[in-house]
Amino acid sequence: MRKIRRIELEDFMSHKKTVLDFADGITLLSGDNNCGKSAVVVALEGICGMTHSGWMVRHKAKQAKVTLHLEDEDGTVHLVEWRRKQKTHGWTVNGVKSDRGKPDDLHDVLRMGEVKKKTGTGSFNVHFAQQKDPIFLLNDTGSHRAEFFTTAGDAQLLLAMRQKLKSKQKEATGRLSQCEREIKISKARIESLSEVPEMVKSVDELSERRAGLIEVREKILDMRGMRNSLVLAEAAENSAQDRVTILADLPDTPEIENLDELKASLHKIQDSESVLVYLNQKVGAFKEIPKSLNVVDTTSIENILQQLYASLKNLDLFKEIFETLKTLPEDGPELANTENIEADLNSLHAHSSELSKRERELKNIDGELKSLQENWKDLMKKNPKCPTCGSILDERHLEGFHDKT
Repeated sequence: MRKIRRIELEDFMSHKKTVLDFADGITLLSGDNNCGKSAVVVALEGICGMTHSGWMVRHKAKQAKVTLHLEDEDGTVHLVEWRRKQKTHGWTVNGVKSDRGKPDDLHDVLRMGEVKKKTGTGSFNVHFAQQKDPIFLLNDTGSHRAEFFTTAGDAQLLLAMRQKLKSKQKEATGRLSQCEREIKISKARIESLSEVPEMVKSVDELSERRAGLIEVREKILDMRGMRNSLVLAEAAENSAQDRVTILADLPDTPEIENLDELKASLHKIQDSESVLVYLNQKVGAFKEIPKSLNVVDTTSIENILQQLYASLKNLDLFKEIFETLKTLPEDGPELANTENIEADLNSLHAHSSELSKRERELKNIDGELKSLQENWKDLMKKNPKCPTCGSILDERHLEGFHDKT
C-alpha cells in the first residue's frame, strides 16, 4: 500500500508556504472557515490533473507549486511535483520533468485517478469529494450507483474501507473509555496526594529546624569543651590554693649567718663517730672475755654506751637537717594571683547556665519532631503505597518526592 507522507503547498490559493506531514491511519484537518482546509483537497485534485486554468495561483505570484511525498510498504519513496501557471502547467515525477501534458506514469505513481466505466463513456471520481457534495454516490440516480458497483473493481475496497472505519471508530471509543478511566484514577491519586503540599511545607520547616539543631548541637559541644576546660582550670586552681594554704603554714626560711659554727659542729660529729667506732671495737673485745670473769661494777660503761648511742642519733638528725637546709630556696614562696582564676570561675557558671537553657530547648524540639514523625506514620498507614509509582510509601520515598518537587 502506498501512503502520502507529506504535501507542500507554495503560492497555492491562500497558502504562501505550507508543509503538512501525515502519520499512519486517518488524518483529520480542522480549523476556522477560510483558513485553507479545502485548498489541500484542491491541491490533490490539481496534482492528479483534475483541475483547469490557473485560478488557484496565489495573488501576485507567478506560479503555484504542489509537491507530494509518497512511500511504499518496503520504504521506497516517490516524489511528484506539479507547477501551475495562469495558462500552463507541468509535472516532475521521480525526477523526470514534463511540461507538455500529464506524464504517462502519473496515475501509476499517484494511484488516485478516476475509475472508468465498463459500459458507456465517463468515469467515477472515488478519491475526492467537495464540502457540499461529500459522498459522491448518494446524490446520483440508482442506475448510476448500480453501474458503479458493477463496473468498479474498487467496490470491495470501499466496503473494506468502511469496515476499517467502523473498526477504527470502535477502537477509538475503547481508547476514550480507557482515557476516562485513567482520568478518574488520576483524580483519585491527586486527591490522595492532597496532603503532600502540607507535608512538603512541614519537611521544609523540619529541614530548617534540623539545621538549627545541628548548629545548637555544635555550640553545645563547644560549650561542653569549654566546661571541661573550666573544670580542669577549677581543679588546678583548687590544687594551687591548697598548696598556697600548706605553704602558708611553713615557717620562714632560717637565715644562716655563720657557717663556721655549723662546720665545727660537723667536725665534732665526725669525731664522735670515730670515738663511737673505737668504743664499738672495745665492746667487741669485752665480749670475748670469759663469763667466769667477775666484773665488780659495769654501770659506768653502760652510761658511756648510752651517751654514745644518743650522740649517734643526734648525728643522724643533724645530717637530715643539713640536707634539708641545702634544698631550701633563698627566697620564700610567692602567692599566686587568683584574679584570673576567679574570672574563669564566673565565666564557667555563666556557660553552665546557657548550656542548661540550650539543653531544655533541644528537649522541646525533640518532642515536636517525634510528634511530626507520628503524623507521618499515620499518613503512611492510610496510604501504604505511592499512588503515582506504586512503591512503598516510606519516609525515604517522601523525601525523594520532595526533592523532585
